[in-house]
Amino acid sequence: MNEIKYHYGIKNVHYAVVTETVGLNGSITSSYGTPKPLTGAKSISLAPQGDTVNEYADNGVWAVLGANNGYQGDLVLEKLTADFEKDILGKLVDDNGLMVEGATPKEIYFALLFEFETDKKQRRQVFYKCSASRVTIDSQTKEAGITLSPVTVTITAIPRPDETEVDTGVTENFVYAFADNDSASWTNFFSAVPEPTF
Repeated sequence: MNEIKYHYGIKNVHYAVVTETVGLNGSITSSYGTPKPLTGAKSISLAPQGDTVNEYADNGVWAVLGANNGYQGDLVLEKLTADFEKDILGKLVDDNGLMVEGATPKEIYFALLFEFETDKKQRRQVFYKCSASRVTIDSQTKEAGITLSPVTVTITAIPRPDETEVDTGVTENFVYAFADNDSASWTNFFSAVPEPTF
């Protein structure tokens, strides 16, 4: 059997800013900037969002109806890069290099890309439309040893608004995709956000 039995680790975390363009007919097209590295990844845990509802008839479950509202959870990093602070968290930099957080929220979306190891191969993954929370600022005094204070970013990944035809008359709004290292998508995965084609 060649099935993957387990996965571990996280590395090669990148992000790419999303630009959404509205067409004359109201359709939305997403485009992405060049992915930038987000170094120092320690862990990621994103849980599916959306309720599953059982519809009952004839004294039993007639149908199971589910909603895919994306994922939400935490990305833990040793630190944030200055680019991420500016590009995604909306920090401003003044003429003297002072990084400033303003009080006006900014709606900035991005694709999140990263890589896992498995027992058989490597797997690269992308969430197409994410937002990031503001982060807690904390640290601790030095005692006998140094205790590091990683940064936790809460990530919300939602379906992107683009509708892509995946079969005749059938369209989808993509949330997430992955490619293993035997896939044609593997080589350039972090050079440009991979766009599904059918």
